[in-house]
Amino acid sequence: MKFGLIATGTDTTFPHDDTSALKLLQDYSDKTARLAAQGAQVIVLPEKIALISDQGAGQVDALYATASARAKASIVVGLDRGSLTKRFNEARLYTPEGRLAANYHKHHLVPRFEDADQPGKTITVLDQPSGVWGIQICKDMDFPALSRQYGAQGVGLLLVPAWDFTLDGWLHGRMAVLRGVESGFTIVRAAKQGVLTVSDDRGRIIAQQDAATVPFASLLAIAPVRHDKTLYVRWGDWFAWLNAAGLVALLFRGNRKQDPAL
Repeated sequence: MKFGLIATGTDTTFPHDDTSALKLLQDYSDKTARLAAQGAQVIVLPEKIALISDQGAGQVDALYATASARAKASIVVGLDRGSLTKRFNEARLYTPEGRLAANYHKHHLVPRFEDADQPGKTITVLDQPSGVWGIQICKDMDFPALSRQYGAQGVGLLLVPAWDFTLDGWLHGRMAVLRGVESGFTIVRAAKQGVLTVSDDRGRIIAQQDAATVPFASLLAIAPVRHDKTLYVRWGDWFAWLNAAGLVALLFRGNRKQDPAL
């Protein structure tokens, strides 16, 4: 499939009122139309584009349902929804038919920065003509167990809105790439103040674009939607535990040699 990714770098605007939020989301919507005109079938926007109220979320849905239908593309939008004191970090997926098909809530929240956000509890898996899709958000990709759940569901494509901190953009993106190797899927990750990255189930970087040092970045890439059955999905952290057990055995053996009583 052909993927489009969009993110901002030096412009870190994060509106907290519906009027400003909808204006910024309209700007992103206009940019998705340009990528769709170049053949993008799935377009991923970054995490936390804006904070939108529960009432304003209906306007966002109307905006992107129309945008996805016109573009004939699926669009993933990253939002905070709710209030300043209680909200949800969401990734909302709109289909080419012009409907909201999924609304994923981020599981692993950044301490202090996301104290007002409520953690998600479920994964999002969608059966599509191209294969099985899943959604995660940014820091979720730091935790292998969550991605392993997607691997167990046969996911061949993971769509990831993200927001990095400029200096950690490359490292954080590569941590996400490793999840695709462990659990066997392609990853499309659009990171504000980070790196736009498309990687396959072998960890090969199909395409990437800096989005940390420029006002706005976009990327187009063709990548497979392919699930690969892996030993990690089947057996989990057995190799890590084996190494831990080996370390304990070596330490015990070393102590025995140093003790003259033994």
